[in-house]
Amino acid sequence: MTEMRRGSIASIDALGFKGLWRRYAPGSVIQKLRGMRDSALRLASHGNQHVLHGRSHVVRFLSDTIVIGCHTGQWPGLTQEELDRDAVHTVAILGNCLIRDSLECEPFLLYRGCIAMGEFVLDGNFVVGEAVDEAA
Repeated sequence: MTEMRRGSIASIDALGFKGLWRRYAPGSVIQKLRGMRDSALRLASHGNQHVLHGRSHVVRFLSDTIVIGCHTGQWPGLTQEELDRDAVHTVAILGNCLIRDSLECEPFLLYRGCIAMGEFVLDGNFVVGEAVDEAA
């Protein structure tokens, strides 16, 4: 059974994505999204450990929507407020890198989204919880 855990989650989606496949070859749109995903996964797994603190974080692409989650966990000597702030910072860093990648080459993608703090479960491509509802 998967249980809810406290953390930060971002839900970001591309503006003007509808019909993008008409303006660009569908393969180039998918290649762009794959490139962004691969970049995010590299950062998440081999990124700056000072920024990411080895946290349990995930990045999921659901077409043009990106979900980034980071559970707060427990760190000796840190308050809940510090853990929450660090989880939000981790999600913001990953989101910022993805948005930067989205504007590097065509097809250009402009993203908008929201970061929320609270309880959630992210299991594969399924995501539920209070923080998910708020971010959406």
